[in-house]
Amino acid sequence: MERASRNIAYTAIVLMAVFTVLGSLFIAGYAFDDPGGWTAVGIVALWLVPLVLLTALSYRRPEGAAWLLGVLLVVAGLLWASHAVDMAWWREVLDTVDPALGIATFVLALPIALLGLSRPGTAGILLLLLAALPHLAEFIAHDRPWPGLLNAMTTSSTMPSGPALVVGLMLLLAGLLGHLGRRQPPV
Repeated sequence: MERASRNIAYTAIVLMAVFTVLGSLFIAGYAFDDPGGWTAVGIVALWLVPLVLLTALSYRRPEGAAWLLGVLLVVAGLLWASHAVDMAWWREVLDTVDPALGIATFVLALPIALLGLSRPGTAGILLLLLAALPHLAEFIAHDRPWPGLLNAMTTSSTMPSGPALVVGLMLLLAGLLGHLGRRQPPV
């Protein structure tokens, strides 16, 4: 079972890495389309540098990264919750940088998934929480009706939720299989 656990975890991480590369190209393409130039380079660096640093930390020091990513997940949750609360001035601030919350969610996904190499259960739970954040924020917003699951998955801010949900479930399965494999006596 340990081998199956490892294979599922590696598959989940590869899926998240592929999504991250494709998503990065998409986000960078939009930045270079509008506003373009050096401003776009700065915008891309604002999310790409933390993505690379958090991914490297998650790979090299998973114990410390788990705590840091947990704290960053709480911060992202607070930002999503503040977006849902009816504070017009704060929502106006967040709406001016509208994709920022979605990109923050996107940036956390790969480093959390990479924790699945050493802690698949923890990584799975964190990814499921990450996937739920935008949808919970939309659900609790009282001045906007919830558009339904399918429509809610297709906005720029909620796109990372789908892959995070799938990879999170895969990593939970890997963690469960790994745990069961350690509990069984050898044959």
